[in-house]
Amino acid sequence: MVPQSGQAKPDDALKVVEAIKPESCDVDVSVALPDTQQPAGYTYRRLPLDTGLGDAFRGILGTAKRTLVPTSSKSVNHVLVPFDFDRHQQSHEIEYIDLLDQDFSVIANAVAPLNGSIAPPDLSAEELSDNSGRFSYYGSVFRHSGSQVVAIKKFDARMLVQRKRLVARFLDSSGLTEIHEPVIAFDNLIDGLVVGNMLLIFNRTSLFNAFGFFQILEQKARSGFDGIRAVLPLKDEDALLEFMAKSHPMRLKLAKIARSPYLEQITLADIRRTLSKFPDLKMAVVDDENGQPVLDWHQAGVWKLLNLFADDYLVSEMTGGGYEASGKSLIAVGRKNS
Repeated sequence: MVPQSGQAKPDDALKVVEAIKPESCDVDVSVALPDTQQPAGYTYRRLPLDTGLGDAFRGILGTAKRTLVPTSSKSVNHVLVPFDFDRHQQSHEIEYIDLLDQDFSVIANAVAPLNGSIAPPDLSAEELSDNSGRFSYYGSVFRHSGSQVVAIKKFDARMLVQRKRLVARFLDSSGLTEIHEPVIAFDNLIDGLVVGNMLLIFNRTSLFNAFGFFQILEQKARSGFDGIRAVLPLKDEDALLEFMAKSHPMRLKLAKIARSPYLEQITLADIRRTLSKFPDLKMAVVDDENGQPVLDWHQAGVWKLLNLFADDYLVSEMTGGGYEASGKSLIAVGRKNS
């Protein structure tokens, strides 16, 4: 199940955002409760908004729009770049995910019901109090002239002030007065914006926490490790896997390796050739006790091992110099990608 607003490309998504008028949008806001009995994994409840609060949410969309679409020559010209697990994101970059990618189906399935034509039941004050620590995220659906975008924000338990605490507000005429119902303090920022099948990421960590996506990261990291082993077994694999499991950056790198289009095509000859071109890596293919080739990575270290299988050691066509790339974008199809 994917969002039903059409298959957009990154530039198409920007055009939709540029054309939409936040101040004229109809807005519905719903909170999501984890529910394993539902196909999407969540049960949704609508938050009834009065006119003033609706205008406040439209203002949040306006802020997001100004981030994506420069309003003056002094504005930062943000660039959309595809999401990458270990990308060193620059301040002018905004990552995007294509929700048609099966690796992100958990997010696509969660967001899809918000695009439906039938609004979920309204949330009651009792439900709000009873489930305060269970809400995963809230989605703000904005509709205008046939276009639709969905703003996503993680629901933090600290947003909810409950009646078990003494809560008061200041009234000009009579000073402080006690509030008996729970109060929600919404943030004025968003974590992501869904436009068709494109998810534009404003806060990666918060967004992925909202959808429990880091559990999927663990699975992808293990898949990356198994993919490396399938190419060439490693010395002391168990110790290596345990070491990697404790490092979040290494799990991100492994997840990136798992998504690489060339991993299954790498051969032992490829490894030997690369190591011969980069002798300073201090890795070697040696025989184990059974006479089978394994990769001895100990002197090089774990990061160089991961960089090797991430294809981060490159030779310049212009200068012939060898480089360790901290980031790269494919501009020409190689023999392993074709």
